[in-house]
Amino acid sequence: MPRRNGAQQRAQVAFGEEPLDDATLLKSLDDWQEAKDELKPYKNAFSAINKTTKALIEQKELPDGVYRAGRFIITLKEAEESHIEFDRASRRSPRIKLAKT
Repeated sequence: MPRRNGAQQRAQVAFGEEPLDDATLLKSLDDWQEAKDELKPYKNAFSAINKTTKALIEQKELPDGVYRAGRFIITLKEAEESHIEFDRASRRSPRIKLAKT
């Protein structure tokens, strides 16, 4: 957002945030956000169709087994309730989100 004197105004940086002024990274992040935005309607459509299709399968009340429906193979297997304990290895993974402007 330009200021009145023509200087470029920088977005407010919150406490603990450090600005990264790397043109290659910024371009990549813009491309990442654009690709993510383009996927959203497809993910929403798939989610709705996935829910409907699985509900139709469940309505058939089929026992566990493997079934063929045209070109699709459907596997039904009850996952019994269980308690699971596990260790998580130390890791570091970048998390990216769009800043509110």
